[in-house]
Amino acid sequence: MPRTSKKRASDGVIDLTEEHHQAGRQAKRSALSTSHPSRRGSGATHGPSSFTSTGIGGSSVYGSSPQSSLSAVRGSSRGPSHSSQSSQATPPSQSGNDDLEFLDLTQDDDGPPTEFYGSFDGKIVGVRYYSGYANPGETVLCRREPQNQYDRNAIRVDNVMYQQIGHLPRKVVEKIAPYVDSGDITLEAQLIGEKGVYDCPIRVLFFGPSDPASRARIEKALKADKLVKATQLNQTRKEAEAKRLAMGLKAGSSTQGVGDEQNDAGQAEVTLEDLMKSSDATEFRQGGDAIKTLAIDEEHLAKMPMAAQPPELKATLLPYQRQGLAWMMSKENPQLPQKGSERLVQLWKKTTRDMYWNLASGFVTRTAPTLCSGGILADDMGLGKTLQIISLILAGGPGSTLIVAPVSVMSNWKQQIERHVQADKAPSVIIYHGDRKAKAAELMKYDVVITSYGRLARERDPKVERVLLSKSVEWRRVVLDEGHTIRNARTKVAAAACELQAKSRWVLTGTPIVNSVKDLHSLVKFLHLTGGIEQPEIFNTNVTRKLAAGDRSGEVILQALVQDICLRRKKDMKFVDLKLPDKKEYLHRITFHPSEKQKYNALL
Repeated sequence: MPRTSKKRASDGVIDLTEEHHQAGRQAKRSALSTSHPSRRGSGATHGPSSFTSTGIGGSSVYGSSPQSSLSAVRGSSRGPSHSSQSSQATPPSQSGNDDLEFLDLTQDDDGPPTEFYGSFDGKIVGVRYYSGYANPGETVLCRREPQNQYDRNAIRVDNVMYQQIGHLPRKVVEKIAPYVDSGDITLEAQLIGEKGVYDCPIRVLFFGPSDPASRARIEKALKADKLVKATQLNQTRKEAEAKRLAMGLKAGSSTQGVGDEQNDAGQAEVTLEDLMKSSDATEFRQGGDAIKTLAIDEEHLAKMPMAAQPPELKATLLPYQRQGLAWMMSKENPQLPQKGSERLVQLWKKTTRDMYWNLASGFVTRTAPTLCSGGILADDMGLGKTLQIISLILAGGPGSTLIVAPVSVMSNWKQQIERHVQADKAPSVIIYHGDRKAKAAELMKYDVVITSYGRLARERDPKVERVLLSKSVEWRRVVLDEGHTIRNARTKVAAAACELQAKSRWVLTGTPIVNSVKDLHSLVKFLHLTGGIEQPEIFNTNVTRKLAAGDRSGEVILQALVQDICLRRKKDMKFVDLKLPDKKEYLHRITFHPSEKQKYNALL
């Protein structure tokens, strides 16, 4: 189930923080520029339901996935589009000053580097009052409940589907909660035994800052509270320092843990270069493209099925573009995996016992999981991603499509629709931008609504009327042009994009991974994948950390994910066959003006 920023209802909560399981009851601004006022059709559908964890403390999960050696699947995919997009700027008359704001797109700051301190074996209490279930070894989530009316130190334990399993005992959280609330400690957890009638065994792992002074202070408190044994603290400290020395890092820098529990403990960034150099899962192609490396190979891409060309389209789709359309149509209508099949669907597999197992989190359930509708179209620039989306809008039935784009290319979307679709069958289009206002109901009268990232982000402001984010708006699909704009999951624009209600979600970008692998997580969260991979804790633990530690299972998860939800084609692929002339490079040397030369030399 997807996560949003909405608060979960608190009524009906039971006080289970006592060891004796005593039960109880807890009690815009906006603007628009219009065209094509007629509408092709209606019938927007509901997007997937959403959940949110409660509380504030840092938490995470830690566990090993069964069958970690499972080979990465080759998810079915199709292809990209042909007409290149001209970056024609929106005329000043259409540009409100408020849409020219700078968006905070810096990489999210997770605070100081952290490292593994130690673990605590305990139990989850009150499990008989909750339906949440997880198997031994599965990752689980620890969530602070500071508003719990029975215990303000409460820490609840959920499985990856946000179903509550129980609470950590009152006496334990009395010691742990202050560390979590102050930000000194981050929790990760996994089950270490079967769920019983009254409790369930759990191992809680403690992560804290690698700065020596901070670590010494926190270690002293942990020992005094008898949460972590002194021998384990000494061992993990020595191992972390040895790892830093081996990596040539100074004290306070992030490291990976060493040993059975610490292998995934560090927070080293996994760059594109690191990923490509360390990977042996696929044959790397020249050009340094990590997504292309992880994605389906060229031979399989060339053999993918084609869709029929939409009759409303004036432009003729190239074969690889028709493959792209077929792939997108299939991803908007995903099918659950078949019983006993080795094929993974969005990291879910159906076992011979009619159970659904998730590769990323190890979660097992009899209930059919919710699959996301959509994906990432990551073709090279110039292969026609815009035209393929237009074709999808024409072929995908009635309903309003929201396109979120940089201000500089908003008008290009409208122009491309007018250029490539027959005039009498063209979808109605509105550019929602500038200083005028519109109601949500008015926007839903149009087939295509084009807006900016700035306009969308501002609706997160409590003082701004929610139009795009209105609860009454149910988009047929949402398309993020230059979707890597939301790669920082902590920005307002990323949060707003994830909150949009839609049946299908699409990301258009030539660079799904810009700086590090965690860039991909924000896109996964936007797509509303389920099973745990959408959770930053699980993505970090079972993908990012394992990749950094050289653990093959992290790469298996990443490759299975990319091959299923991402389509990447390059101009130099033979089957694309753009018939482009050979590239010629000309080098023309110029002489600096004296003042320019002076400034240049000053920078050397």
